[in-house]
Amino acid sequence: MCHPVKGICIIFGLFFSAQTLSAESVALDNIMARIAAVVAQEFSMLWSTTTLDEKQIGTIQRDMAAIQSLFQQAVPLIQQRSDAYQLTLDVMLENLALGLKAAEERDYTLMRNRYRVATRLCSACHTQDQHLRHVFAGLPRDRFQSDLEYAEFNFATRHYEQAQLYFDRYIRLTKKAGDQDVIKAVQRLITIYAQVQNRPLDGVTTLRNYQELPRMKDADTRLYLQGAIEGLTQLDARMSNSSDADFAALEDLVTRLLGAYLSPSPVIHSSPAEEVQRVWLRGLLYRYLNEKAERTQMPNLLYWLAILDRALGRGDISMTDVYLKACIRRYPEHAFARLCYREYETYLRQFYTSSTQPVLPREVAEELAELRRRMPAQARRQHGKGLPAE
Repeated sequence: MCHPVKGICIIFGLFFSAQTLSAESVALDNIMARIAAVVAQEFSMLWSTTTLDEKQIGTIQRDMAAIQSLFQQAVPLIQQRSDAYQLTLDVMLENLALGLKAAEERDYTLMRNRYRVATRLCSACHTQDQHLRHVFAGLPRDRFQSDLEYAEFNFATRHYEQAQLYFDRYIRLTKKAGDQDVIKAVQRLITIYAQVQNRPLDGVTTLRNYQELPRMKDADTRLYLQGAIEGLTQLDARMSNSSDADFAALEDLVTRLLGAYLSPSPVIHSSPAEEVQRVWLRGLLYRYLNEKAERTQMPNLLYWLAILDRALGRGDISMTDVYLKACIRRYPEHAFARLCYREYETYLRQFYTSSTQPVLPREVAEELAELRRRMPAQARRQHGKGLPAE
């Protein structure tokens, strides 16, 4: 299949075995390949900081509409998958709708930001999938303005080896010491080593080499690298008996690696060593959710994923509120619905209130009341201790 882009023919194909992939998976891969082809056309323009001209505005608007249509076609296929995939799809469709609305309102900066968010959501969803099929064959480096941009594109399209190569190039060649983009590139590599590939010692080797780079000598970056190396080293020892964890083992790992986060807390922080192990735990939870989870276990898993997302706090797309609201709305009679409600209220109060603004915005307070009403009266009486009155 060939897609013409500015005179260049992008070849992309599906690499699958008819014996291992269902017809639904093949159909979904086809849709995702078409989405990747659309995104590939103007990826550089998305990450540029220059003002968009009229032609570029029209291109982004058409691309977002095309992607929205393709994701809508994917709805019945993704509905057959786990809650995590379905929730990411819901957020994607909402985000694209907001982007197109921004275009109609001539807020083109917001429109482009929404398109960027869409590519981050692709990455978030792809790192959940352990079947590393390439549904898109990729693009050459000369189509992109920087090594970092090219690395991000490959990360979003699941070409992790190519992403590793160009994140590494960016880290080694960038000249600005303490650049936050360098830390983000290191975090991407940690996600690949710890969550996708489960090869923490490879990550240790890579990060130790970075310690010798002159641009890594500032105090904050040096401390981050030291902590991440410590976390990867600890993770290698922990992984030996956890790769195929059952639900009880997962619960034990959550307690060990999240600790106080099992109770709502306004303080959200992960040290670099904790961050590494929590990224790995997130991968374990995704795999269990996608492959083994029973319905009665879903609220626990959604709650744990929400706490992990909040604790990691990497500044990308947060799924915390999505997981917590799904826990309440889909499983209102489950005991964890109360925990999800309390955590969501804490999350909102941290985000919206301050010493000078102690009251939640009206629409936020109304949403909380609506979520509380979702839980049956009996469940609220039994598990409602600590819930605020309506």
